[in-house]
Amino acid sequence: MICAVVTVPSIQSGNAAPGNRTLEVRAQSASTTGSNDVVTVQVAVQTVHAVSLSPNGMQQTYPAAAVTYSHTLANLGNVDEPTSFTGSFLSDSQQGAGWTSTAYIDANGNNTLDLGTDTLVATGSSVTLAVGASRTIFVRVFAPASATSASPANVTTLTATYNTSATTSATDTTGITEGLLLLKEQVSTDCATTPAGGYTS
Repeated sequence: MICAVVTVPSIQSGNAAPGNRTLEVRAQSASTTGSNDVVTVQVAVQTVHAVSLSPNGMQQTYPAAAVTYSHTLANLGNVDEPTSFTGSFLSDSQQGAGWTSTAYIDANGNNTLDLGTDTLVATGSSVTLAVGASRTIFVRVFAPASATSASPANVTTLTATYNTSATTSATDTTGITEGLLLLKEQVSTDCATTPAGGYTS
């Protein structure tokens, strides 16, 4: 008996597309050139749908200010993956307290949020990821002026949908820091003194 072990390339190699692969296993006589036998086997590579959205984030900001998070939306499967943002794809746990958020697709690929250039994500927005491809998604979280350091942290959840109904999510937790209060002291001088150079007022 001969046991043939077939190893499928990793998805990351780009050589694991779904479909059937036909392989031949040939036995050749060591002493007789024309004596051989061939067995044909077929290996089925299954379709793998896998999309990830990472990492989760955690920052602090000031009341009435905003903070930006960066996420990577990546296709880890072996087929091109249309990915969409549907329904309540972006939510804030403290929305009732005035927290809001917006999301953007990095349109120019520079990994920096460029307002006015990057694409605002709205319900129904979509992006198709090739095998092994990724896109940067920014989330900008706005804190209300009424927020204090004692307020509960706001958790923003960004959700992407792929393969009809599968989802992947990332969360951003934002707290409030009230920072330092800087005092500026002004000292008045006697303006009645004649300035240097002989000028008078």
